Amino acid sequence: MNHIRIWIAQCRQTRQIVSFFLGDGSMASCKEMWRKLPYDYLKCNSFSDFWKSYNCISVKTHKKVGKETGETAHIERLNNTIRQRFSRMVRKSLSFSKKEYMLNLHFKLWAYYYNLNLKT
Repeated sequence: MNHIRIWIAQCRQTRQIVSFFLGDGSMASCKEMWRKLPYDYLKCNSFSDFWKSYNCISVKTHKKVGKETGETAHIERLNNTIRQRFSRMVRKSLSFSKKEYMLNLHFKLWAYYYNLNLKT
């Protein structure tokens, strides 16, 4: 069984999804996500939990924090929204995505719609 993790970068000020990457939970996937970020975001401060794959990110701008700090609250809220609204992510549903391409396409469309609605 292939487990797919959606790596998401979110702007803290606007709460928009800046970039995302579908992959496994490996450090290689984390690096791919990091490569997809716009250049200006690479210089910004970032926060994450203590997942071992985040060790590939520069310690100059990245800080690992616990959930109790509140620094990851926005992304945790977004993750909860995704879990509630994406039946494609649930294996035992009729709309489960069998192809990673279709999941990527669906998430890209949803992220575009999500970002568009934040501007209003």
